[in-house]
This record gives sequence, C-alpha cells and structure tokens, in this order.
Amino acid sequence: MPTEKTGERVAIEVSEALAEAIAAGPCGEMTFICGVNGRPMVKEAFGNVFREWCNAAGVAKSAHGLRKAAATADAEAGYTDAELDAKFGWRGRKMASLYTGAANRERLSLAAAQRAKAGTQSPAPMPHGGGIAAKTTMKTRDEWDDGGPGRTRTCNQTVMSGRL
Repeated sequence: MPTEKTGERVAIEVSEALAEAIAAGPCGEMTFICGVNGRPMVKEAFGNVFREWCNAAGVAKSAHGLRKAAATADAEAGYTDAELDAKFGWRGRKMASLYTGAANRERLSLAAAQRAKAGTQSPAPMPHGGGIAAKTTMKTRDEWDDGGPGRTRTCNQTVMSGRL
C-alpha cells in the first residue's frame, strides 16, 4: 500500500513478535487493525485509541510519537537518509536528515570528547601533518619525471622549455 502523504510504497520487515500480534488480534481483509465493527480504522480513530492505550499504560506518547521514536532509533542505529526515506515513505531526504543530523551530531560530539580524553587530535589527520613546517612528499613541477600527477610525458623538458 502507498503511504498517504507521499504515495510512496514502503516495505517493512515483519518481526516474529509483530506477526504473532497480528495473528492474535482481529484483522480485516486488507488491514491489520480494525475497529469493533471489524472494519478498518481511519487514522484519526486509530490515533485516538492508541492514545487511550498509552494513557492506560501510563505512557505519555502517541502513534505519531511512536513513528518519531522509530525514526530516531533507526538514525541512531546508523540508517542513512536514503534508508529512512525508503522505510518511512519520505521523499527528498529532508525529513530523514532531521533524524540523521541529530544522530550524527551526537555521535560526532561523543567521538570528539573521547579523542579529547585520549589526547588525540582529529579523527582523520592529514597524512603529512599541517602547517608551514610540515614535511611533504609532493614534488614540485621541476621534479616531475612523468609529466605530472596522472600524466605521461610526451616530450622532453628541454624541447618544451625551448618553445616557451
């Protein structure tokens, strides 16, 4: 079934626990959640019933809050923007990036704190260090013996310098 807002089709894995819950509860022909009359619930009715269930359990959440919690948990587990878009039926990576951005900020902040604690400087130091006094293995133009990085010399330097 396509999602209501974007019309995107989504594929989700049905865990064993979810499959058992679906099998135990009343189901409609094309829906997993039905009202007392056996007909599919509209989203507003489901939201209200879900809120009642949460209140009865002493949990101050909603169906939408559960969706947000799932997206947050997935982002923290390392899902990419594209994977979140696919799972939740979003488009354009904008919504997904809200979740992955927050998860990445937290992950980066904690990694920086660990480096500071360990006394290291950066997660990916430049291979030759930095600054004016840094040593380098890069060659100057005069030191190239093959025409430069990624090129093959097609004539000798003496001939070339005579043409300039």
